[in-house]
Amino acid sequence: MQKTEPIEIERSSFLRHLLKQAGAFLVGFADLSCLNLKTTDEFPFGICFYLRYEDSAVNDLPNDNKWLRMRTRLHDKAKDIYGAAKEYISSQGYRYSKITSRIPSDELPDLQEELPQKTLATLSGLGWIGRSTLLVTPEYGPRVRIGTLVTNMPLSVETPIVESSCGDCTACVDMCPVKAIKGKLWLSGIMRSELLDVKRCYEYLCSSKPTLGRRQTCALCLKVCPIGQNHKYDC
Repeated sequence: MQKTEPIEIERSSFLRHLLKQAGAFLVGFADLSCLNLKTTDEFPFGICFYLRYEDSAVNDLPNDNKWLRMRTRLHDKAKDIYGAAKEYISSQGYRYSKITSRIPSDELPDLQEELPQKTLATLSGLGWIGRSTLLVTPEYGPRVRIGTLVTNMPLSVETPIVESSCGDCTACVDMCPVKAIKGKLWLSGIMRSELLDVKRCYEYLCSSKPTLGRRQTCALCLKVCPIGQNHKYDC
């Protein structure tokens, strides 16, 4: 990437402020050119934001009554943030795309295919990938809901996070009821299969079907992560 121009710094500062006004807790921008993908050739910049999970919903897990209601509320908030970002990008004469994987999450073969959510978040400097493969933020641990966009609008980008800061903590490994979390520390580019036995995790989630026909909720790895437990939050 070329040296950041003043207009890019000004534009990035305004966009960050705009998305926080719309409800984002934290916003980061990423240089995606390092990924060498068709999509990122067209849209070389990434925008990542996150919303904070409510502690009362997390602390009730695996009971998911509060969790499901909270996720609906956060989905609605995220729509407002996406709307604000899209309107601003368009007003500046640039394009954007919201990318989600077309591969079912239990069939994703490795971490790199989870563009843009976790990969884009690490490139935006918002956090690292925990042993559980959840995004872990320095402020709130994995208690966050991520949102992402890619764009061709030049932005002032953050320094990517390329390695884990989990240290010696193995709380999520110890808590996993089916020992799907292998315990290895994340480094940028590592295969997801080295961190998590996805098949074992999803077989467990599908082993008990509630009357509504959906997978059971576990998320105990999210609940027990010590990072973020001291930052209490409820809507």
